[in-house]
Amino acid sequence: MKRLLNVAAPLVFAAAGACGLLGAIPNQIPAQQQNATAAPLAYEFETASIKPNKSNVTSFRSGFTADGFRSEDASVQWLIQQAYGVSDFFLSGIPDRLNTERYDVEAKMDTSVADRLSKLTPAQLKLAQQQMLQTLLAERFNLKIHRETKDEPVYFLVIGKNGPKLQDAKTDDTRGFLNADGTAARTRIQIGPGNKTYAYSTSIKTLGDFLTRFLSRPVLDKTGLTGSYDFTLEWMPDAPPTSSPDSSSGVTLPAAPGDSLFSAVQQLGLKLEPGKSPIEVIVIDHVERPSGN
Repeated sequence: MKRLLNVAAPLVFAAAGACGLLGAIPNQIPAQQQNATAAPLAYEFETASIKPNKSNVTSFRSGFTADGFRSEDASVQWLIQQAYGVSDFFLSGIPDRLNTERYDVEAKMDTSVADRLSKLTPAQLKLAQQQMLQTLLAERFNLKIHRETKDEPVYFLVIGKNGPKLQDAKTDDTRGFLNADGTAARTRIQIGPGNKTYAYSTSIKTLGDFLTRFLSRPVLDKTGLTGSYDFTLEWMPDAPPTSSPDSSSGVTLPAAPGDSLFSAVQQLGLKLEPGKSPIEVIVIDHVERPSGN
């Protein structure tokens, strides 16, 4: 990898533009285009700027652009998630001191790399983009990881007995949210007041990743649904009893009524079922603050 340039040392929940398949990165070139004796081509950024972000504000959906990668107000954990295509539940060992720090990242690739990426299939492109972020994290954050696989408790997201109740995504409904390259973002999950959740052009896998964040265990998609959907979830998080307004009485009141996520997903004709599944976890062996210019 070329020496990366750091100009200085910075979620509406949005589906990560760099998310993809978990696993080793194969040679990214279609087999018929390879010379049997040629070394595999690497996909790398030519330069990268990583700056501390103090504003806690993001104005676009982080992700890959035609000639690089942009993120704003991103944690180290989020960057690792994008590099390895996993949600936060599948990561272990992030130091708290690093996870509270936020960064703005702008990385640029050589035009020849951008041209090669443009010729890949979508699956190859995801893997190549992950490879680029993994290399960036290894070079600049000195990231070292290993993988562990264990049988862990999970929830399976399945279709309910009356079938799915999902609305196909409206292709002209962008809601004004932008991708890293300035184009209109399609996939987006936004939590509004009272935890009312709005999803636009969202896959069921992305819904599962969203649910994982709140249910403290992985949610695995077993629906077989492959489309993109617009939907709304109305739910209330589990909460402890609240004190009575008359504190001298010592009486406690239950939390405000509302659907939990378990019942809320039934609004979509889906269901969460507990189970166990082999889960591969990315264990962070070492990570540092980003290196200087």
